[in-house]
Amino acid sequence: MEIGKIGVIGAGRMGQALISGLTASLVSPADVIVFDVDKSKLADLTKLKVKIAESSQAVVTSSDIILLAVKPQAIDKVLAEIKTLVSEKQVVVSIAAGITLTHLSAALKTKKIFRVMPNNPSLVGAGMAAISGLGKEKSDNAVVTKIFEAVGAVVFVEEKMMDAVTGLSGSGPAFVYLFIRSLIAAGKKLGLDEKTAKALALQTVAGSVAVLQKTKIEPTKLIDMVKSPGGTTIEGLKVLEEGKFQEMVVAAVAAASRRSQELSQ
Repeated sequence: MEIGKIGVIGAGRMGQALISGLTASLVSPADVIVFDVDKSKLADLTKLKVKIAESSQAVVTSSDIILLAVKPQAIDKVLAEIKTLVSEKQVVVSIAAGITLTHLSAALKTKKIFRVMPNNPSLVGAGMAAISGLGKEKSDNAVVTKIFEAVGAVVFVEEKMMDAVTGLSGSGPAFVYLFIRSLIAAGKKLGLDEKTAKALALQTVAGSVAVLQKTKIEPTKLIDMVKSPGGTTIEGLKVLEEGKFQEMVVAAVAAASRRSQELSQ
């Protein structure tokens, strides 16, 4: 499958993660052109040998696929800059949280638009990206899928589910990192040195995820496998249940999802 030339507007952490993944496994650096108003971010990309553009307009006129990797607050400025240059032959992909396909399509006067919510683990090629799109061409779907598979896994969802996706997999890594930080803090409080506590916490979480992925056993059954009546695990679970741990996690995801909805307003 020929991907074509990819233009990236926005070189923040997620933009750089995508560029790194694309040039490592999918396209030649010579086929990637990037622009960001922050020149220091562009300097970070010199080692990847991608092309650097002088403006967002230059990105659009040189690309087959246009990746909008800017923050939601900056999206309208970028859309105004490029709206007269985007053609129906180009595919536009936005990763701006909360910005709807309708909003993007109205601004750019095109229907070959995809909205994607990638997440932080894309930095190491272990991301999760949810995609929804206006275009119905299978070839476009395949190209966008390939782009995000370069940095992790992909699912297609209806756009009405994107706020839920944002709360769960978009914001979710921060909640997981907080849990891991808490495990490390607990280990240190009980006398472990930080290096040992961190090693134990990281492998415990990684191993637990591996069990879920490889065995397909439901989490509730796995909890039952670890705990035993009168044992150590059940005492810890009692504390989490008393603190309404699950309810707090659900509330956190819901709050992030609501913020995504607010951004779309």
